[in-house]
Amino acid sequence: MEGEVHIATTEATENPQQRLPKTLTTIRTSRPVPTTQAASETIVAVQGTEQGHPEMEVTTEIIETLSEVLPSALRKTNTTIPDGGIPCDTILEVFDVSNNETTISQNEEQVAVTMVHTLSLPTSAENTEPQNEAERRQFFWDKIQTVLGSRNSDVLLADKVQRIKKVLQKEGKDVDEPSRFLFYIRQRQFSLKVAPELGWNEEVVCEPTKEEDASDDSLLGNWRRVAAAEEIYDIIKEIHERTVPHKNYRNTYNEVAKTYARIPRHLCKEFVFSCPSCLSKKDKNIIGLNDDGTPRRPLKRKTFSPVVPVRISKMSKFGKVSLEDFKLKGLIAAPFTPFEENGDLNTKLIGSYVNSLLQDGVDSVFVLGTTAEGPSLTMKERKAVASEWVKCGKGKLDNVVVQVGAGNLKDTQELAIHAAAVGVSAIAVLPPVYFKPQTPEHLVNYLKQVGAIVPSTPLFYYHYPMKTGVNFTMMDILRTLESDPIPNFKGAKFVTPDLTDFSLSVNVSKDKYQMIFSLEGMMLPSMTLGGTAFVGSTFSFAGKVFTRLIDAYNAGDLERARAEQFRMHAFLDVMNRYDKISGLGTLKYVMSLARFDVGPPRPPLSQMCPEDFEALRKDLTDIGFFDWIN
Repeated sequence: MEGEVHIATTEATENPQQRLPKTLTTIRTSRPVPTTQAASETIVAVQGTEQGHPEMEVTTEIIETLSEVLPSALRKTNTTIPDGGIPCDTILEVFDVSNNETTISQNEEQVAVTMVHTLSLPTSAENTEPQNEAERRQFFWDKIQTVLGSRNSDVLLADKVQRIKKVLQKEGKDVDEPSRFLFYIRQRQFSLKVAPELGWNEEVVCEPTKEEDASDDSLLGNWRRVAAAEEIYDIIKEIHERTVPHKNYRNTYNEVAKTYARIPRHLCKEFVFSCPSCLSKKDKNIIGLNDDGTPRRPLKRKTFSPVVPVRISKMSKFGKVSLEDFKLKGLIAAPFTPFEENGDLNTKLIGSYVNSLLQDGVDSVFVLGTTAEGPSLTMKERKAVASEWVKCGKGKLDNVVVQVGAGNLKDTQELAIHAAAVGVSAIAVLPPVYFKPQTPEHLVNYLKQVGAIVPSTPLFYYHYPMKTGVNFTMMDILRTLESDPIPNFKGAKFVTPDLTDFSLSVNVSKDKYQMIFSLEGMMLPSMTLGGTAFVGSTFSFAGKVFTRLIDAYNAGDLERARAEQFRMHAFLDVMNRYDKISGLGTLKYVMSLARFDVGPPRPPLSQMCPEDFEALRKDLTDIGFFDWIN
């Protein structure tokens, strides 16, 4: 039961002797009370006025002790206690309200519950729990009818769903339905769909979700089948018992919502709470009583906070790395964002993308930068991509760095908070490119405001003056940082051919900051100037070439290292020929030829026609590209 809980007490016994001792201090229910009739396990206790206790008008509290309920709210209300005390069969009238003031975390079942040795259990005239499948079905149907009777209910009876289907089949023509009903169908955007993979071989009525979700992995995309009221029990039962075997109601509802529309969350909750298998597991968590009424295990008062801290774990396979010790090394791929042919996200490819990188010897990624078309994605899409890379890279990749820079400070901070919450290794920040920082001091102040919102996450500046137009040298920025440091600033992704600036920055930074070089055509020269970490678009398919280059350089074999570098120069020469055809998008087509299809680029980047695509394949074959990368 979510939200605040209000309590009203009324006498429900004719036996004035059957009362609880007035020395008890709390009200507690062993399960949510769905109606005004308290369950037989309900324990009722109120504070009385014996010597040493407060006055009659006291605070009573009700706590749900189910371990599976969502964070509940605790509301205190003043209740005047009758002179004779509260009868054992007190009725608790419990209902939800929307305003939340104080939250209790999910596992704090016993917060504020205090019992004393005089505890006694209430009696109940009858057991209101359904005893068999038929009773459960009827009990649930009663709940559905209550929902149907609500003014704001969107649950539909099967008859109305069939009427909608007939209208859609006839496309609204020659149908004997009132114009208001036809308008309702158009307004709700109902449509007929067929989904054999879900067992729907005939057309079923579907409606779109309220808003598109880029991370939606439903087989129906952004459509959901409209469930009729008569079907709801069987749908929830099937999913709860087979798809998510007797898990909590959140899992059940989430699975239901992937396929069906118009099944209220609270009905899933009611079903799970009345499931016999789930009840048998839950009963193990309910505190038992000794013969004298004392609890069999002590109850501890726990402190709680309305804010649950976010636990952030670093991505490194070698365990958590402190902010001071954090360093990137070796090859860091700048992966392409996979798209469908229609331009929608295709995050399902990211898992296989991770495995492909590992096979090429690349174990870190720099996500949502230029190669990934990050600026062309919406905020929701960027969050979905970042989450999927962290999820798929966990335990496999050394580092997942996410570029969070956006067109304004607030969006950048929001993306930074999300990145830190999902557990990225570090963030990188592009400067705003419309209202640009006018001085290095302005830029450092901007970066400081982003870093302050995620103080425990390493931050890198994305230094790309050719694209952003923020034309300060890296040395200008480092000099400003000397007088105005950012605690979690760890360095920069260096995307400029100015090797003088790179060399100075590396030598000035020493062990304090990292300069991560990001121009594959100049990788070997950057290594001679102190480069140790590299970000590259081509690492997605040419990781083996650069691994050989690094190995040769480290072994002192400059001839072999130059040979590998010259191969990439030949590749970049081919790319330059196609620059006016598809620009940066050409690399996505190379990825499709070299490894697997990651979809077309998103406008304004242009797509490549089939003739140019075949010409690209021929040009790459002529220079031996496919032999190098494998």
